[in-house]
Amino acid sequence: MTLQLAKEGAHLVHLDASKKSVDWARENAQAAGLEKEPVRWIVDDVRKFVSKEMRRGSRYEGIILDPPSYGRGTKKEVWKIEDDLGALLSELAQLRSDNFSFLFLTCHTPGITGLALQNLLGAIFKGEGSLHSGELALTEQKGSRKLPSGSFCLWLRGKD
Repeated sequence: MTLQLAKEGAHLVHLDASKKSVDWARENAQAAGLEKEPVRWIVDDVRKFVSKEMRRGSRYEGIILDPPSYGRGTKKEVWKIEDDLGALLSELAQLRSDNFSFLFLTCHTPGITGLALQNLLGAIFKGEGSLHSGELALTEQKGSRKLPSGSFCLWLRGKD
């Protein structure tokens, strides 16, 4: 998603707590000829990063979020999506600019459905905009079977 948006001219922050993942994404950008696009590659814990951005007064026009089910920070902080996602979404809502137009959230945790994500985002955006949710799936290359791979929810500014 980062590379596609960079190709379209967006200014981006690509954040992951895993240095290996960020390095891999940077290598992909280079392989795609997008290494000079305006992407800030950051290795940090998302909660710490959001806290710093709130203190700095930073604002964003869109957010794409693909949180892990479970993780540990560098100081053994524990992330559990069931416990921490709601608070993170509330903090992220504070980073919205006047031109904020979307929040796209994916989840690959069994049991967390698109409807559950829609309820979380609906509680944060309180009737603003429109919500669209569903299931993510991988389709068989030769056939029509689908392998469930998670869920998503998209909040869009406006009513359509």
